[in-house]
Order: sequence, then structure tokens, then C-alpha cells
Amino acid sequence: MKFGERLRKARQDKNLTQDTVAKHMIVSRQTISSWENEKTYPDITSLIKLSEYYDISLDLLLKEDNGMREYLRKKDLAKNILPISRLLIIMNTIFLIAIVLDSFKLIKLGIAIPFILVIGFINSIAMIRMDKLREKIGIERNKKIKDKIRKLPIYQKLNLIYYLKKHWIIYIVLFILVSVLGNYILSTGIGYDSSLLINIGSFISFLGMALLIFLLIILIANRKS
Repeated sequence: MKFGERLRKARQDKNLTQDTVAKHMIVSRQTISSWENEKTYPDITSLIKLSEYYDISLDLLLKEDNGMREYLRKKDLAKNILPISRLLIIMNTIFLIAIVLDSFKLIKLGIAIPFILVIGFINSIAMIRMDKLREKIGIERNKKIKDKIRKLPIYQKLNLIYYLKKHWIIYIVLFILVSVLGNYILSTGIGYDSSLLINIGSFISFLGMALLIFLLIILIANRKS
């Protein structure tokens, strides 16, 4: 007997409806149905709660059910990946704030900027790889939100990844030119001792480099697709 069948039998043995169980579990009736039909699986917390509610041991619920065990292993892997992803996001956010503040001359990073950019670049690739791993094992982060975005007409029309990969040379040249323009304005501002031109030039230069790094990250992360 499979996991879903055991759940259904345990519920029926208690003379409970899916609605009653759903209210106790604080989920929808469709979720209970999905568990019983093995379209989805409950997380470990819900699993323990079901075991207690049906008065049936976890060992019996999971007995000879490789699907549920595999799901729990994937959930455990995804749970271990999540803190690392969050740390990388926090680091990149701090780097971005620091570079923006430096571009407006509020702080001085000096020679640290290239190292920050390299570390941020590596962090971004690592985050994309982790997201792809989560998708591969079937535990995609923010899946509902991503699915809604993918279904938007504007997303399907733009097909951003496709165009970036197809015309990558054009975009690289464009972003380099933007950065060069920013540096030109920056040097002009320094020559005229104009804080406004210096700030504008720094921001444009930073924007060009950021877009270039973003493009390189996308190309590297999606080079096999």
C-alpha cells in the first residue's frame, strides 16, 4: 500500500471527511486530496501532525514508500541550501549599497572595488546554480510567484533570456559604451571640479558595469540551455 492510500485509509478508519481533516491541518480540502492522490506530499511538520491525528505511526505511514522518503530527502537538501542562498543575497546587497555609496563619494572603497565586484559576480552565479538545483530536485523557491511571472504576456513576448543569449555581443558592447560614457563624464567633472558631473558620471559608469556583470552572469548560468 502506498503513502496516499495509507492516508486515505487512516482517514476513513476514523470516519473523517477531507474537509474535517483540512480544518484540523489548517489547509484546503484540495491539499488533503492532493496528498491522498500523491500529487504532492506533506512536509515533515504536517506529516507528524497527520500521524498524531490519525493515531498511526510514522513508520507505518512511510513503510515501503520510496516516493515520500525521496521527497523528504529533497526537502532536507533544500532546507540546507536556503541559509547559504540567504547569506549570499545579504552579502551582495551589502556590496551593492557600498558601491552605490562610493559612486556618490559618501565612502571610499578604493582598490577594494574590483575585489567586491569579483566576489559579487561569483556569489550571483552560486545563487543561480542553487536555484537551478532546487528546480532540478523539484523544490523550487517561490514557484507560485515564478509561474505567475512566466505566464505574463509581457514576459513571454520579451523572452529576456533568449534575446540576451542571441544578441549577447551587441549588449556587451552597449554596456561597455555606457560605462565608458560614465567614465568620460566623471573625468570631465573632475577636470571642472563639478560634484554634479562627478556623481552623474560615477552612477552611469556603475550602471554600465552592473548591467555588463548581470549579462555575464545570465550567459554563464544558462550556457547549456
